[in-house]
Amino acid sequence: MILEHHPELSRLSPSDKLMLVTELWEDLAAQPDQIPVSDEVIAELDRRMLAHEKNPTAVTTWEEIQLRILGRILPKE
Repeated sequence: MILEHHPELSRLSPSDKLMLVTELWEDLAAQPDQIPVSDEVIAELDRRMLAHEKNPTAVTTWEEIQLRILGRILPKE
């Protein structure tokens, strides 16, 4: 585990930890071809794409997702 090898990370403030996570995420996003994807994930994505192609109108809007999860719609930014 990373924290075992870098215990100083555990001492970061929550704000600094969030900034670190953000920076790591942005670094990963800049190199998407370097992120390994398992065969299981690829198979699931293929299954979902096929299901969408068979019935493209069977979608859930962002507003419906917000209502289901949060019970409200978030204000637009």
